[in-house]
Amino acid sequence: MDVKQIESEDEKDKSALDAFFADISCLDEIEDALGKPNIFDVLGMARAEIRHSNVLGWLLDPNGNHGLGSLFLRLFLQKLGKLGADAVKLLSADLNAFSVVREYKHIDILLVSRVPEAKIVIAIENKVDSGEHGNQLARYRQTVNEDFHDFYKEFVFLTPDGMDASEGDWRALGYKSISESLKYCLNRVDVGNEANLLLTQYLSLLEREFMDKAKLSEICNKVYREHKRALDLIFELREDQCHTTFLMISDWLKKHPEHGLDCDVDHSNKTYIRFTTKWLLGVVPRVKDGKKSGWNSDCSAYYELVNRKSGLSCKISLNHNNLDDCVFASVKKAFKLTDNDFSEGWVWKTLHGFRAKHVVKDDLTESIDQAQVDAFMDKLVKEIKAFEADKSGASQG
Repeated sequence: MDVKQIESEDEKDKSALDAFFADISCLDEIEDALGKPNIFDVLGMARAEIRHSNVLGWLLDPNGNHGLGSLFLRLFLQKLGKLGADAVKLLSADLNAFSVVREYKHIDILLVSRVPEAKIVIAIENKVDSGEHGNQLARYRQTVNEDFHDFYKEFVFLTPDGMDASEGDWRALGYKSISESLKYCLNRVDVGNEANLLLTQYLSLLEREFMDKAKLSEICNKVYREHKRALDLIFELREDQCHTTFLMISDWLKKHPEHGLDCDVDHSNKTYIRFTTKWLLGVVPRVKDGKKSGWNSDCSAYYELVNRKSGLSCKISLNHNNLDDCVFASVKKAFKLTDNDFSEGWVWKTLHGFRAKHVVKDDLTESIDQAQVDAFMDKLVKEIKAFEADKSGASQG
């Protein structure tokens, strides 16, 4: 493309932006769809996991003051039945005997029935924007198995889109199910004016934040068709905090080769920065003979630096695809794991989660800066070196 063509493209971009801003009122209809006052927005809980867990725990409590009785709980148990749980066991129990415990040993929600003839416990891990941390699902499963060893157990991984958990024992459930159940309740139960206002507002929040938005999609597509060039340009040049943080981390890794963190650029992205070390490759050698792991690379294990809006964390992940039996045995020995630590048909496994984290609080509006990234990486490197030294010492001993 020559200079004249570049200038012509620049002029077209400027004209497109001028036309978009001249017609900025086209966004009013979108604003109307999003801008309705909602009490949960005022409380700052639109994407706050803890606050959503508080409301869900309240709704699931058959003795709560929401006026729904056990109906919402019954619908929730029916959803689990459709996902493969023992529906007869769950729905034949006395639902009023269930109690709700919040943050039981860090488990978001625990539903418990201690009736002797129907001892049931259901653990719910709720994720809105953050992902799994370390091996938390395996730890929570172990906690429930130990504390409720003679109970019928169910494990639920609740996310906006119903994504699968890393642990096969956890049933994946989406917020769409929560919205459908709440809508069903409101259409059939007269809960009184105060509770109805609160429940209706929460349903509105769920539909806006997590559900399919056919009408809103239609409006947005109309605006996009009319101002495609301008919006594409804005999107291309927008500031993306996760991408900015990714660039800062990548820059840090390039500047500090002395730490031996070998970043696999081709199999990294702004959310997962993947790297290996000499020690990890010694435990989990590269796949041979042109075979590929689940990352479509020759590595079956990576350190994964997880970069989300909620902050930074790190874990070691293992993939089952083309994993040699001898290598698998080496992994179990190095990480002190047994076959029982791996669910049947497992594909992905978090081997270790690191304590080093940078957490962005719900009400924090400032972006992560280079100094915070540097501090996090310095702390993480020290922890990785200590972890590998301990593992190396144990294997030699």
